[in-house]
Amino acid sequence: MKIKVLGCSNSWTPRFTSCYLINENILMDCGCDAYKAYFKEGKKLSDIKLFLITHFHADHIYGLNVFLTRIHRLGNQGEKPTIVGPKGIQAMCERVFETCNLIKHDFSDEINFVEAEDGKNFKFDNITITPVKLDHGDVVDFGYNFEENGKRFGYTGDTTLVPALYDFVKKCDICIMNISRTKTNPKHLGIDTFKQLTTKYPTKKLLAAHCDEDVYNLPLLQDKRAEEGMIIEL
Repeated sequence: MKIKVLGCSNSWTPRFTSCYLINENILMDCGCDAYKAYFKEGKKLSDIKLFLITHFHADHIYGLNVFLTRIHRLGNQGEKPTIVGPKGIQAMCERVFETCNLIKHDFSDEINFVEAEDGKNFKFDNITITPVKLDHGDVVDFGYNFEENGKRFGYTGDTTLVPALYDFVKKCDICIMNISRTKTNPKHLGIDTFKQLTTKYPTKKLLAAHCDEDVYNLPLLQDKRAEEGMIIEL
């Protein structure tokens, strides 16, 4: 399994928003400007066959507008893509498209939409993918665990500290966690939780992403950050 970090920030920094390319044909999250990071790879939009969305905030989903617009204008080129996300994923994608293009379109015939279910895994190519419901306050967030050939990777999306997070991290060899704040609050993880989890699971490689600037620049994270262009191979 190969993961390339295309974007790993929130909306309030100079860096690209959340977007991770997995095995060349899976895109995990697609923030409002993440498509620009994707274009830098020299790949075609039609190369992506599976989109995984953690939650419905702009810095995680609004970049899908570019992919949806291509499908609307040109149709599919080959295999019908799938978009997986929280309940209401089709309506949200169509809302994103309408907001950006000022026209309505029903994508039912062009895209497979799948509503993620907590703990219900599915296969894509040789990867087993398991959505795990976490907690982003009043917004539903799904983290995703990936397993291929006995190697395990995870990405939390935005969440606060909930019991499910411990088992989520425990099942990973490498985990990218959205550590947005200096202190954990009811919507976001903080550096305090990151310290706790790195101590509790010393054999796991935990990487911080989605950081506010004051968190991003902490000496503690200098070698523990997910960075644009980083390649992770398991």
